[in-house]
Amino acid sequence: AASRAPSVVSSPTQTARPPADSAPPPSSSGSSSGSGQGEPAGFSIEDLYPATRHYTPVADADKWYYKNLNDTQKGIYRIMDRAAREMQEGKIPLGTCTYPDLALAYTALKSDHPEYFWLPAGYIYEMSGGQMYMAFSYEGEGYQLDYTYTEGERDLLAAGLRQVLEEAAKQLSDGMSEYQRELVLHDWLVSRLTYDEETAAGSSAHPEAFTIACLLDGRAVCEGYARSFQLLLNFAGIESTLVTGSMEDTGHMWNLVKIDGLWYHADSTWNDSGDKGLHTYFNMTDAGIAADHVLDPDFGELSYDDLMDNHSFNYHLPACTSTAASYFARTGGLITGEAAFADEVAQGLAATANRGGRGVEFCFADTYDMTFTSSDGILQWITEAGCIRQANDRLPADKQLPAAITCNGIVGSKGFLLSW
Repeated sequence: AASRAPSVVSSPTQTARPPADSAPPPSSSGSSSGSGQGEPAGFSIEDLYPATRHYTPVADADKWYYKNLNDTQKGIYRIMDRAAREMQEGKIPLGTCTYPDLALAYTALKSDHPEYFWLPAGYIYEMSGGQMYMAFSYEGEGYQLDYTYTEGERDLLAAGLRQVLEEAAKQLSDGMSEYQRELVLHDWLVSRLTYDEETAAGSSAHPEAFTIACLLDGRAVCEGYARSFQLLLNFAGIESTLVTGSMEDTGHMWNLVKIDGLWYHADSTWNDSGDKGLHTYFNMTDAGIAADHVLDPDFGELSYDDLMDNHSFNYHLPACTSTAASYFARTGGLITGEAAFADEVAQGLAATANRGGRGVEFCFADTYDMTFTSSDGILQWITEAGCIRQANDRLPADKQLPAAITCNGIVGSKGFLLSW
């Protein structure tokens, strides 16, 4: 039978973030750091999760991509899963399958398992004798690909990550709702990470910025944010998955999160803006996220040539149509229309000032065709509408708002922050 020479597939990297214009993402070619000697030890998520648990972590069988694969694709997924855990080297037989099956199963594995931070940025595959083979670690025939870390390095980093996750786990307590768990973990993550402008500009000095290893030194690009948030949610018993797409024509990654049976978009990268962070992109609908995010096509929409060209894709993403767990539906910062602007902003300002707060976030409703364009524009609108005066009419003398407040937001988004 005909034998096909090995081919290399590199995973698209995701680096978009606000507000600076990002350079093209760094090369996603595999690392050649080596994968250790001797018999590789299997890795378990238990090597990362803290011992103290208030909630049951998400089971592998419940992870979004895996449960939506067909039987052939699940079989490939399980073989690659074992290879990843054991850091297997060389060509791994997958049986009879097509390249689209392999491409989908690989993306599924990467999308379901943020804990596999040592995987190279791609894989090698070949068809021989009617059988498909793939490799994460391979050298020969002009190709070289290897795991990002050796086995020893992986285990050392995993021990450090476990300590970091123990700190994150302290945010959780018994009896918290799914929304409360998601919110505290989101805010913890945003406070821990800083966007890695150097990596986004094309440097390859910090490969950890793309994985959960970013939690160790606190530098991440959007892929690191999204995978880290997914890991935290998995630990807290909240289903989630990854979404790929673009912002400002630059590759981007964020999360879908399932809260009380309904799905929402959450983008912790873009929420990590300003001194205290924002919640503009916390639990948005499809319509809301579409204001400035563009999703990659579904796997089923791509041609064979698209897959061969390594086109990134999503897979059977659930619809996000509810606002029940929107941050602004829960906090009261939703602006429903122009006629309601003055009253809703004044109400939010007064409620925050009355409890001693110094800042409040607002978001234009999906049904209100309005986005943030500039701080000056919002402040002028607030002045002309008399929002501060109306808020002060509702406040006692010792909690009055100052005449001057500040405004921050992400241009093109649906939200903004007022502070004083």
